[in-house]
Amino acid sequence: MVQAVLLLTIFLAAGISLKIADITGERTNGVLSYLLAGISGVLFGILIAESKISSAIMFGIIVGVTASAKVDKPNLAFGLFIAIITAIKCGLVIPTIWLFLVVATFAFADELGHKRYRKLKGPLKWFFQYRCALKVTMVFLAIIAVLPPVYCVGFFLFDAGYEATSALIRRLGPMPRFK
Repeated sequence: MVQAVLLLTIFLAAGISLKIADITGERTNGVLSYLLAGISGVLFGILIAESKISSAIMFGIIVGVTASAKVDKPNLAFGLFIAIITAIKCGLVIPTIWLFLVVATFAFADELGHKRYRKLKGPLKWFFQYRCALKVTMVFLAIIAVLPPVYCVGFFLFDAGYEATSALIRRLGPMPRFK
């Protein structure tokens, strides 16, 4: 039970830290942006090394998002490097290949759709505005019992942490540019 709670906490912290690193990287290219991206990278690396399923989810997200050209700031590239080093140091686990391919494909589709959602109309606009392709896929995989519930919950905590951090920062208003 403690292991599951720790795993879920790391998923949540990875989502929060990724959004903070992303926003900080938009405002500065200073040490703080790299430090925050490094923290996010460590959390990603731990999740990649945790199990074949966790590795498939996190590595799939990394590959899908990177393929869509969203790793577009130097601090995020640094965080990616730290994730790889951390995963290797923690005992890199080769991901479950089919799950990795599914996650990478739908993460890529979400990012491409999100870039263009303002041009869409109706349900499709909403679907890509909120990056629902991977979310729907993860729920489906959990329903058909090929994705253990703890990893489905972990994925949604990661996503909720990312989205809640984004919403909180938007609500706080313009943030200062760091030097």
